[in-house]
Amino acid sequence: MPRTPLPITNKHTKKSGVRTGADYSPPLEKETLSFLNEEDRSVALSIATQIRLPDENAKMHPTIVAHRKSDIDWKRKHREQESKGYNRRAMDTPLFLADTVSEESLPRVLHLFDALIKAMEPLECSLTSDLKFVVNGETVSVSVREAKDEIQHIPTKEENIQLLKYEEDKRRNSWASKPKIRKYDYVYNGRLTVSINSSKSFRDCKSYVIEDRLGDLIISLYEASDILRQEREAREEAERKRQEEERRREERRQRVNEEVDQTLILANLSEDYDVACKKRRYIAAVEASENLDSKTTDWISWAKAKADWYDPTIAREDEFFGKRDHQRNADQKKLERRWW
Repeated sequence: MPRTPLPITNKHTKKSGVRTGADYSPPLEKETLSFLNEEDRSVALSIATQIRLPDENAKMHPTIVAHRKSDIDWKRKHREQESKGYNRRAMDTPLFLADTVSEESLPRVLHLFDALIKAMEPLECSLTSDLKFVVNGETVSVSVREAKDEIQHIPTKEENIQLLKYEEDKRRNSWASKPKIRKYDYVYNGRLTVSINSSKSFRDCKSYVIEDRLGDLIISLYEASDILRQEREAREEAERKRQEEERRREERRQRVNEEVDQTLILANLSEDYDVACKKRRYIAAVEASENLDSKTTDWISWAKAKADWYDPTIAREDEFFGKRDHQRNADQKKLERRWW
């Protein structure tokens, strides 16, 4: 039979990535982990190509062991709260993996995490208590979900009793309320999906399982860390610019306020000077009169002293009023009688 040629496509037609456990590793694209220096890139790709699952009996990483114990304790407490009829909002917040994978699949997931962290620790990567990977100083989150199958719900003994009671009540009372019993159950089926930083996902399928993609997971963790670094640096730069703009605005505000204060002081000084000049003009008019007695002469001396007290260029101290604060406004400098 003649072969029918495949249709022409513009999409990628070559296999790419690292498949763990395969005898042949396809050549990596030139851009893979290009953000690393050549030495770190070479080591990371080498580890990604050679990573293998540890033996099932091997001792797990202590952080994973501690988290597994916390998950088991949370599940036990959750069952107790459910049996007591707790509202979901009143229950403790689920721990990582506690409500997304079954108890049967949990050892498998932890085995995957154990393989990844043991391979990446020589690259100065680490694991947080809630099983996030710290890669190149950035904390990369990994989510794991197990798929569920929809199956017909088989009523429990208690539900059957409720249905029988309903049938009896219905014969006696038309208003009897039928118990709410779900039609379907959703049962974990063992198929896992692993998502890196809520973006790139790997899932079990017919052609491979996640254990075959450990090398790709390592590369994705590094790629996610670089994305997080870029986002963090962008946030830091935006925050730096915001703070710089805020600093400039604050400097401008202070300069404007200082200018306002100095201008008001100038106005207050000039007002006092105008008052002093006005008083001196009046004193000069009194001095120009022909008949000056001793009382008037004394008053002229007193008035000149008061004019000097008003004059900011002289700022004479008064026997009763002390020194006048020329920089203050008229209301603040207003002379008032004392009643004590």
